[in-house]
Amino acid sequence: MIERISADLTKAMKTGDKDRLMVLRYLKTEIKKLEVELIRSLSENEILELILRSIKSRQQAMDMYKEGGREDLASQEEKEIGILKQYLPAGLSAEELASAIGEAIRELDASGMKDMGRVIGHLKQKYGTRVDGKALSDAVRLRLSSSD
Repeated sequence: MIERISADLTKAMKTGDKDRLMVLRYLKTEIKKLEVELIRSLSENEILELILRSIKSRQQAMDMYKEGGREDLASQEEKEIGILKQYLPAGLSAEELASAIGEAIRELDASGMKDMGRVIGHLKQKYGTRVDGKALSDAVRLRLSSSD
């Protein structure tokens, strides 16, 4: 992953893509800071989690800019989110998510809302960054509340 980011950073420098260059420099800096803090290289999953956190913070900033009437800054955040999302693995489709939730409920013998945490934990462990936490939580809640 780090090699891909470095290669894309070099490519952005050569092509003059300022937005991509800024985002990739930020990302590479954040990775390096975390590696220094942990005194080791990051795994691919840790890098993906860092990218997800960055997307989430930019999403929050974009929402605040929109509320404040700063569409110019909101669109900049949206561009940056788009660039970062290119480094995430493809997410599960709605059908795949529904199937995975059904399978997890059967495996864990989940019967109601009290089992929601176990089901979400199981799916997060199995699919990692391929599932959005909020979408997963909402889908599991809907599925388990209908079985109560």
